[in-house]
Amino acid sequence: MSMLARYKKNDKSFMELVKLIEGSSSAKKESLMKMVQEEDAEFAAKVHAHILDYDVIKGFEDGVIAEIVASTSPKILAAILVGEEDEGFKKVIERSLGSLFAEVKSEKEVFENGVVPEAKLASCRLKLVSEARKLGEGGAIKLPVKDYVKQTASDSSSASVAGTSGTGTSFASAGDAIEADGCPSIVNFGLTKPPGGLSGERFEEFIKKNLGS
Repeated sequence: MSMLARYKKNDKSFMELVKLIEGSSSAKKESLMKMVQEEDAEFAAKVHAHILDYDVIKGFEDGVIAEIVASTSPKILAAILVGEEDEGFKKVIERSLGSLFAEVKSEKEVFENGVVPEAKLASCRLKLVSEARKLGEGGAIKLPVKDYVKQTASDSSSASVAGTSGTGTSFASAGDAIEADGCPSIVNFGLTKPPGGLSGERFEEFIKKNLGS
């Protein structure tokens, strides 16, 4: 039986896998993603697109970060503030502390010489991600989903998440009348199949050109 079968049943099962991976250490996360990639490259791309990480949070709007800070333990915030090298992100957190300011300041004194052990810092960053995920699921904030390209047999090797081509999934070629998901091929409508990896404005321009608009 496929390792991924249980996670493909529905959205809830899918998110279980996403949260399992995003809550893992860097090494374990890489290992898990490699396993998913090797079984199903397209599914791996979808999983990767939904995974929330610390660097993604750093790019959130100030108001969203403030919501996350407000629900995070002062001990976690203190460790992050001491260990964080991005001064801009630190300032956003500090401006968002509000009534937590005094407690966070006190917790920061626990770290001798202003140094946070790497393992401790990594753990606290994962907990910040976990808080963001909870807020997103509760509807308090909206979490982003990264763009990903559904792969075909011709581009599965070039668009892989972990750098290896997937196995266990068959894809129709560009000349087939029916795609792998059972839908009519785009060529049936007299349209050109978009190149692999095309997204954003370039994808929109490609579509407009195809439709003659």
